[in-house]
Amino acid sequence: MTLTDSIGKIITEIKYCYNPENKYGLQEFESFIKIDNDKLIQIPYFPTEEWNESETLKKFELARKVESKPIELILNLKIINYHFKYFENELDEMEKAIIELENGLYITEKMDHLD
Repeated sequence: MTLTDSIGKIITEIKYCYNPENKYGLQEFESFIKIDNDKLIQIPYFPTEEWNESETLKKFELARKVESKPIELILNLKIINYHFKYFENELDEMEKAIIELENGLYITEKMDHLD
């Protein structure tokens, strides 16, 4: 599944996985978005990113459902576009894309760096 395949699709479910320590000793967080054609996507780092459906499905099935009031602002909305961050005309490969929704809200995953 590609980014362009998901534009115009409706978000039907969001889940996440949090691992306090992965095999490299780092915290790890991933979110998964199910869209109305029962396909799964993630918030991408790159405009050309594609998702391996079987691998993403395995992770989605083990993931936790988001159980909070703000989720109601996101579900059942259409994905309008993806916006990527650039620094000095170069794609910022450390930042995930921002997804624009039909109601004017934007969603993303934020990775905070502790220095």
